[in-house]
Amino acid sequence: MAEKYQIVRYKIKKKKFEILTKPGTVLNYRNNKCKLNDVLESDAIFLDHRALTQASNQDLISAFGTDDKNACIITILDKGELNLSSNERKEKTDKKKAEIINYIHKYFVDPKTNQSHPIVRIENALVDAKVNVDMNQPVEEQMTEILKKLPGILSVKKVEIEAILKIPHKYLGQSQGIIRKWATVNREKYTPSHYVFEIGVIPGNYDILMKDVQKITEGNADISVSNQQNQQVTQDEQPKGRKGKRKGKGKGNQTNQNPNQKNPNQKNPNQKNPNQKNPNQKNPNQKNQRNNQKNQTQTNQKKGGKKK
Repeated sequence: MAEKYQIVRYKIKKKKFEILTKPGTVLNYRNNKCKLNDVLESDAIFLDHRALTQASNQDLISAFGTDDKNACIITILDKGELNLSSNERKEKTDKKKAEIINYIHKYFVDPKTNQSHPIVRIENALVDAKVNVDMNQPVEEQMTEILKKLPGILSVKKVEIEAILKIPHKYLGQSQGIIRKWATVNREKYTPSHYVFEIGVIPGNYDILMKDVQKITEGNADISVSNQQNQQVTQDEQPKGRKGKRKGKGKGNQTNQNPNQKNPNQKNPNQKNPNQKNPNQKNPNQKNQRNNQKNQTQTNQKKGGKKK
């Protein structure tokens, strides 16, 4: 059976005030999706709606400092406790459960693979572990009890980069909010030149943290990573094809030299040596000697013929 109205209760100065609202409208009002007139089932302010006991003007003045009903109703709507409908309760619980699943997926890994568990596996594990989700309690506060129920069902290990962050004193005021937003501060100490934070940060927030901090400190922040997790992240983030050093890049390593590259110190067997005699090449001096000998022989033959 659908509820006829929803009650919003607000306790102040030992008195409890109640107003009646239309089902499903209060959350919309708080999210600025509807107006005040769309929310109220009645403009009466009750001390006990079951007994139909309404608050007097004096009750309102003593509690709220005014007897303006609209002002009092707005305060009750903004700060009061909403009696949720069954559908709203389910919706809010499902939303909180999704936050828990995403939290585990983001902050924890499988110890065997160092990879995040799939969303579906985490969701099934919470069902198998019979985890009760509190729709009003922050996720971080529920994790202690949840982790106690997971052994034997889902193996998890929290993953964090442990680092030491040094901030010059003049940037400390601007930096603290950013650091605590993206990281967990484990220890902090003062030195003459810097304020030192020992932090834990998940890999997904590391780059965001450094970008924001370096922007605030004008590049003067100093960070040193103190555990192996960051090394693993760095390796995973390296571009493909650059995981190892290429052979033959060093000076003096000639074994992997480009075969098409000319070596100025290497002799080319096809190159002619100007000092080397070619056996097939004719010597002009030798030719002249042979011609002289031939002419001399012919002259002698002619002389001999005349004597006869």
